[in-house]
Amino acid sequence: MATGEIGELFVSGSGVARGYQDRPDLTDERFLTLPGEDGGIRAYRTGTWCGSVRTAFWCSSAAPTTR
Repeated sequence: MATGEIGELFVSGSGVARGYQDRPDLTDERFLTLPGEDGGIRAYRTGTWCGSVRTAFWCSSAAPTTR
């Protein structure tokens, strides 16, 4: 993430589930497939927003706002 940008935190890897059991609605809302090898990389949308400034990286559960 470039300095000054804000974005949502996604988690992926072998320890992350592929979706919610018996809840395709939640799976569609919270999981997505990012481009990658072997059909892509499954990632979980945490709902946590992160950003960076020149000297720090921060995360918040509140969505970013513009002023």
